[in-house]
Amino acid sequence: MAEQQSSSLAQTSFSPTRVRAVVNWFLLSQVGSVFAARTPELERASQLWRVPILYHPPNFTGDKVGEAQVSAITGEIQRHTPVAELREHAAKSHERYQAQSRAAFLRTRKK
Repeated sequence: MAEQQSSSLAQTSFSPTRVRAVVNWFLLSQVGSVFAARTPELERASQLWRVPILYHPPNFTGDKVGEAQVSAITGEIQRHTPVAELREHAAKSHERYQAQSRAAFLRTRKK
């Protein structure tokens, strides 16, 4: 199915929305549902879309944890932050968020 999707994408022009969808499909199928692609930027010289990857669980403002690069010619992902690294950055981001939430909660209890 992935092969069909890539070949059908290659025959179209690649809008930022389509590139983002390619990365989101990869993230959902290979990494997990708490990751999401942000708006891609085209790097014309290299013909690559640079797509920030966010850690974005419910009730949490997304932090950038990695990046994917998608070919503007074929629509295929050329490179991405390794999955283990995405998860490691996400865990650190989640720890920071929990610490900030606890601190905010404790501040409101003291008032």
